[in-house]
Amino acid sequence: MKRKNAGIWLTLLLLFTQFFNSFGFSARASADPSNEISENIITSVTLAVYENGQVVTDNVYKLDSTTKLNLTYELPAGPDGASKYGEGSTYTFTLPNVFLIDRGYSGTLVYDEFPDGIGTYNVGPDNKVVLTFNKNIEGLFNVKGTFNIESILSSTRISGSTQQVIDFPIAGNDKNYFVINIKPNNGASIKKSGTPKPQKYNPEKIDWTIDVNTSLDEIHNALVTDILEQGLELDLNSISVYKLDVDVKGNATENGALNAGEFDTTGSDASKLNLKFASDPIKEAYRIKFSTKITDSAGLSYRNTAKLTGDGVSKDSSDVVPVDRGKTLEKSATGNYDPDTETIPWEIRFNYNEKTILKDDAVLNDYFNKSQVLDKDSFHVYKVKLDQNGKGTDDGELVSGTDYTLSDLTDKNNKNGFKLEFSNDINSAYRIVYKTKVADRVINDETIRNDVTYGDNNSAGDQKGIGQRVLSKKRGDVDYDAKTVKWTIKINEDKRTMNEVVLTDVFDRGGLKYLGDLQISPSQGVEGTGYSITPVGNSDYKEKDGFIVKFNNPITEPITITYTTSFDSYKLRAGETEFYNVANLVWKDTDGKEQKKGDVWDKFSPRNEVKNNGFKNGDYDATTKKITWTVGANYNKRNLAAGAVLEDPIPSGQKFVDNSLKVYKLSYGANGDPSNPKNEDLINASEYAQPVVSGDPAIIRVKFNNAVDYAFYVVFDTEFVNEDINQSSVTNTAILKDKDGGTAVSKPLEKTLDVPKGGEYISKTGTQDKNDQTQMNWSITINANQSDINKVKIVDTPTPNQILLPDSFKLFKTTVSKNGTVTKTADTLTRDVDYTLVISSDQTGETFTLELKNPIKEAYILEYNSIVTAVGNNVIVNNQVDFSAEGKNKINKPFTSSNDIKIIDTSGSGSGVRGSLVVTKTNADDTEKLKDAEFALFRLAGTQQTEKKEGKTDSNGILEFKDLRAGKYVLKETKAPAGYALDPTEHPVTINSSTAIALTLKNDFNGSLRIIKVADEDTSIKLEGAEFELYDSNDQLVGTDTTNSDGEIVFTKLKGGEYTLKEIKAPTGYVLDTSRINVTIDPSQELKKQVSNKLIPTATPTPTATPSPTPVVTPTPTVEPTPTPTVEPTPTPTVAPTPTPTVAPTPTPTVAPTPTPTVAPTPTPTVAPTPTPTVAPTPTPTVAPTPTPTVAPTPTPTVAPTPTPTVAPTPTPTVAPTPTPTVAPTPTPTVAPTPTPT
Repeated sequence: MKRKNAGIWLTLLLLFTQFFNSFGFSARASADPSNEISENIITSVTLAVYENGQVVTDNVYKLDSTTKLNLTYELPAGPDGASKYGEGSTYTFTLPNVFLIDRGYSGTLVYDEFPDGIGTYNVGPDNKVVLTFNKNIEGLFNVKGTFNIESILSSTRISGSTQQVIDFPIAGNDKNYFVINIKPNNGASIKKSGTPKPQKYNPEKIDWTIDVNTSLDEIHNALVTDILEQGLELDLNSISVYKLDVDVKGNATENGALNAGEFDTTGSDASKLNLKFASDPIKEAYRIKFSTKITDSAGLSYRNTAKLTGDGVSKDSSDVVPVDRGKTLEKSATGNYDPDTETIPWEIRFNYNEKTILKDDAVLNDYFNKSQVLDKDSFHVYKVKLDQNGKGTDDGELVSGTDYTLSDLTDKNNKNGFKLEFSNDINSAYRIVYKTKVADRVINDETIRNDVTYGDNNSAGDQKGIGQRVLSKKRGDVDYDAKTVKWTIKINEDKRTMNEVVLTDVFDRGGLKYLGDLQISPSQGVEGTGYSITPVGNSDYKEKDGFIVKFNNPITEPITITYTTSFDSYKLRAGETEFYNVANLVWKDTDGKEQKKGDVWDKFSPRNEVKNNGFKNGDYDATTKKITWTVGANYNKRNLAAGAVLEDPIPSGQKFVDNSLKVYKLSYGANGDPSNPKNEDLINASEYAQPVVSGDPAIIRVKFNNAVDYAFYVVFDTEFVNEDINQSSVTNTAILKDKDGGTAVSKPLEKTLDVPKGGEYISKTGTQDKNDQTQMNWSITINANQSDINKVKIVDTPTPNQILLPDSFKLFKTTVSKNGTVTKTADTLTRDVDYTLVISSDQTGETFTLELKNPIKEAYILEYNSIVTAVGNNVIVNNQVDFSAEGKNKINKPFTSSNDIKIIDTSGSGSGVRGSLVVTKTNADDTEKLKDAEFALFRLAGTQQTEKKEGKTDSNGILEFKDLRAGKYVLKETKAPAGYALDPTEHPVTINSSTAIALTLKNDFNGSLRIIKVADEDTSIKLEGAEFELYDSNDQLVGTDTTNSDGEIVFTKLKGGEYTLKEIKAPTGYVLDTSRINVTIDPSQELKKQVSNKLIPTATPTPTATPSPTPVVTPTPTVEPTPTPTVEPTPTPTVAPTPTPTVAPTPTPTVAPTPTPTVAPTPTPTVAPTPTPTVAPTPTPTVAPTPTPTVAPTPTPTVAPTPTPTVAPTPTPTVAPTPTPTVAPTPTPTVAPTPTPT
């Protein structure tokens, strides 16, 4: 949840804290999504109930009140002390069914340390709650949290007693429950109702019920009174009182009658009820019953009011009891006129109010039109039994002459009728049924009126129409292509004998022409003998044109006549658009009396295309932003002279698209539906003048070069001026005129076309997010009409109960379908490149302003989200959007979107603690804390090292690794403190508690400096007696020592760092070296340093090497290959394998620039990788340019038999190609006389 409810919860503790079993826990569950937590993790539940936003402090709650449940949970620990469960573990439980969750809700179990918390919660309308934990709980100690949900104390789910026991589904403990008291949903202080008896229809009494205190209040001095209205009389013996059980919905059930001593009716009489309860105060519900006799038998409803009074109480309740009473007299036609039998069925309902009527008064008089007579064979009288709803069933038929008498009547208004007289007193209902039939042939339609009377004040009547069947006319099929219409005339359908029959048929308003195809069925013989047809008028579509048919023989059966006319709407009477066809008939009846049936008619109303001689359609294509207009002209295929012109003014705001106009022939079939324009129907442009578009407004004129006798289409396109699509509809009107634009030969052909999204620059919708009820997802469609506009600016102001989410703003490109539907694509515009977005806020809320940097002629969709901070069932969120831009004109369009949403308060939280490791770094004797020791801590997943954490010790030598999950770790020192050796040990660490693990690690320094003192002239000579002082970087004396017989001093236990070596006494016979020597000591290893001294000048320049003893010379220095002259590419000479090489006779070689040669035990240094050659004892070595040759470690070399090697005169020795020479056992190799080859 992004929002916390700040309301104060006054909670009722429902469940006691649950304690977990501390034994027998299994190992931590794997991160299996199906791993269901079976232990009881719920520790407590609290409930708060709200009415009208206020906490209910009483223990009696109304149904449908808002409830807030708060649950706490805690996960069990595993063997390592951390959470027993891992990623994907779920805990499922179900909230009691009495709590209504309207839909699914989900959220995060919020833990501030993790953006995704420690898991999620999901709750659905089935009340099932699922807590799903993520990987963040792994390794945490004391994992716990809360789950909160707002719900409804549902009236649809709670039933039964007002005392409800609610069990909570806490795993492992089904005994947790609590009891709440529910206020009955429909409880009332007093409620009255009545029921007519023995039935609603014509009742004799009313049974009354008064329910008292079904709201279960406490009332002192309760008194119930009921004063009866006129027409009712209280039956004092009928009064009784019952105790009631009331359920949560307010339904009351009787639970035994009170004894006479438990209530008092003193003061009651026939006109009123007065009742007191013996118990005071009353806390329960009661029902009072009594009956009243109906003394007003004419009443249709009876009202009664009961009143409850008491201390602080005065309530009343009324009920109106409607009753149904049968009427004294009713009359109805029970069916339509039957043209075959020429009868009408009738029914009289008499005494349905079941009054007692004396014999002399039980008389009915019935009258109907003179054209009707009573069909006495159809006359029946039935006694009727009525049910409680007044529905009657026949209960025996009365016998004419015994139970009643029937006689004919004729009244002064020249109507026919009858009189019905009952022979006995009656008190039941009766039903009289009969039929009337025509007295003579029905030539004209007539309405038959039938009325019955009883006494002086009761009458009833009904009426029914009858129709003539002498003559009828009806239009048939229409063929628009042939321009014909069929007609049908029927004669003598009532099957009378007709003599000298003459039918006259005229086209009353013109426009029709008889085509001469008249057919008579059944056949009346041959025209000229059986009948004759005589035209009326000149048969040129004139008014009153038609024909006359004379029948030469009597007609005794029905006759059907069919024929066809052509039609021409231009020949209709002026102002008419419909074609009328009228017929009449004259004949003589069997008595020779002439009869006439006046006009009968039907009409033909043609299609609008016929009436207008054309039509117009239009189609807007939002992809091209063009309108295609289609004009169908000369639909009636009139013959138009050359020069006929179709004129079509271009609508305001539109412009004609050049070269878009085409003309097609138009065809249609018998049904008149025009075909669509087809390429094969395209009319060559040579047949009409090129369309001229001129004037203001501009008018398209299509003028035909030749006569036109066909229907045609004119199709062309228009588009919005300046691409400013600012109209939601466009109206276009064309008209067809005859030669040279003279008289109009069509009506205005008009079409108003809707332009999808026309004029729509801005629109907005908002929906509540399905997954997060507090989030509103807004969508603004910009420039849906695709106008060409620039300087687009949108200012959106949400209501103050919203917070905009800046990162949610995205501006999408769109596609627009032909019908104008705008659909976003995946492509988005770039902020600060394509548009700018500024979100500002003040005391009234937030506003954002979006401005597009470039002109546009496309639609865009802006989507963003806001968080609603309000909570409730009717949260109103509005957004006012103001749009401005410049196109053809300045555009300003406001738009407001309003949504009424419901937000339920739900939330979840989680927490946990982790372990830690505190590392303390000291020196070896624990006298100093060491800073800047650097470490890496790895968590072990099996043998794999993961989750690396790094740090270094502070000035106190301490490094703390915090927030460590439970598990095994490895600690490595990656950098030692200054001057100390690196600790190579990997230290295992186990985190199994939230208590910090302490680990102290020590560092030592084992650095050493070995000084080797040698003679400068001959490094094989080790000098004893040289005395040195060693100083650290702070110029503090570290130690003083003197070289031994091997010329060495070793300074040990040195810290790493910079040192200075100072010679304070030279070996005997050598010059003191006053220079300071700087060395860098690695605290973990020894540094060797060779230092030479020169002989005091009086000494012989060429010293003779003593063959024994030969000291071991350090192997570290290696002679560089450069001083050995090499003729071949390989710089290393090959030493001959012969143990005694040939030596040049000259004992003294050419000496390198250095005047004092270094006496080397080996005359020729080896450049090969092997640093240890065999040293010869010969005292005359080969002088190398480098003063320090490689010396073999063997102290006693093999001595060659010849003490003086022969020096070859050639300055270039023989060099073998192999870089690694083979060292012969003889110590005297071939020596080059000079270091520089010729």
